[in-house]
Amino acid sequence: SNVSISLEYGHAENTRFVGNTFVKVGPDRTDYATIRNGYYQTSINHYFYDSKFEGGASYDAYRFVGSGTRDFYVGWTLGVSAASGSTVTITDKNGTVAYSGTVPAAGKIEAQLREYRQLPTSRTYYTPYTVRVTTGGVTTTYTTAAKPEVRLEFTAEPSNTTSTPSLPAAANLAVLEDREFWADVYVRSNAVLNTWVFGGSLNMGFNPAYGRVVAVEPVGEHWQSGSNGTVNNTTGTITGITRTTGAPIGGDDEWVLFARVKFSGKAPVNEAAAQFGPYNMNASMTPGSFSMPFGSATPTVAAGDGAYIYPVIYDVDDNGQILSGDMAVFSAAYRSTVGQLPEPPYTRWADFDGNGKVLGGDLALLSAVYRLSTSQVSFEQMPARYRPPTWVSGWWTRVPAFLPLSEPVSEPVATSAQVVQSPTTLTGSPTPAIILGPGQLKLSRLRAARFGF
Repeated sequence: SNVSISLEYGHAENTRFVGNTFVKVGPDRTDYATIRNGYYQTSINHYFYDSKFEGGASYDAYRFVGSGTRDFYVGWTLGVSAASGSTVTITDKNGTVAYSGTVPAAGKIEAQLREYRQLPTSRTYYTPYTVRVTTGGVTTTYTTAAKPEVRLEFTAEPSNTTSTPSLPAAANLAVLEDREFWADVYVRSNAVLNTWVFGGSLNMGFNPAYGRVVAVEPVGEHWQSGSNGTVNNTTGTITGITRTTGAPIGGDDEWVLFARVKFSGKAPVNEAAAQFGPYNMNASMTPGSFSMPFGSATPTVAAGDGAYIYPVIYDVDDNGQILSGDMAVFSAAYRSTVGQLPEPPYTRWADFDGNGKVLGGDLALLSAVYRLSTSQVSFEQMPARYRPPTWVSGWWTRVPAFLPLSEPVSEPVATSAQVVQSPTTLTGSPTPAIILGPGQLKLSRLRAARFGF
């Protein structure tokens, strides 16, 4: 056994074990017990608070031997966050006062509360507890089965963080398509009643038109068992993510990493409807029941991050590469004025710089990325009007939640009734043509009636 409270050569009463980790090691034995108590004498009032277990040790692996009155208590520390000077009263399910005091300047009190008393043949629970917080004459009542919180954070780079006392303000991750990024799911206990978390279950959803799951990744040894769930990239679902631990976590009101999902984004260029993104991944979470020391509850989903996928605007045929097919569509719109003709030609797409005409500036932008894959293009190479509002460098940025990112961004498409001018006949006039060189584009002046290769 890890703890032998009473044996044939002596016994104990009124012991306290606080914040210990009990580890089962060695080969399995049928006579193993994490806690052993009793011989032929009374052995009572043994308290275990905030214990952690590894290797198969647990409160359920106990053994009472002999006769006489024998017991032990299991308990946990509950933190209550409130304004300095508030009064806090905690009563168990029978109405017995377990704690009464005043919140100090630090804004938090801690109380050791019994969860249950274990006897040789029965278990008596004291939960749930009722917590009354009085601030300025106003009393707010809570129960210790208070809902924990889960929150989603999107990151463009994997993090080694498994727990943190705080998370950044909610924002939208803006990323270019065909890049990998991560959705981190964090859990913490209730913001007012701070206690431990033993585990829970979670489902996730996303829009499969704009992304797919690459992997649900391991999140660290703080969760001792669990499942990464089942991914369906057709329906946009991840079902059955579970985590459990015998070493409870989150007791200091910290956010603990529950799941990490790697995504790859995809954003279409819809030249016919003049819709060019960005597109909202619409990631969502549906938590199941989470286990805590004083009860179980379904968490509240805290306001978290979103993810918007920006298309590489030059890849009009959406094949992941900027090649001759994209150039052919551009050539049909070259030297046109936006709104001059019904679409196609797709002048609203080809007018990359947004000056209302498809001319050399647009061609220069396209030529700079010719023969690149979409995963090689960064926001530096995108037209300014197709970059996120807070972008500085690279292929991603975080955009504060209060800045709008419309979904999708679109422009009006001209109809035949909106044509304001007939096209000018170009026969015999000098017109640029595109000459494809090895890995680049060049312009030459050819006498031609239209753009050609």
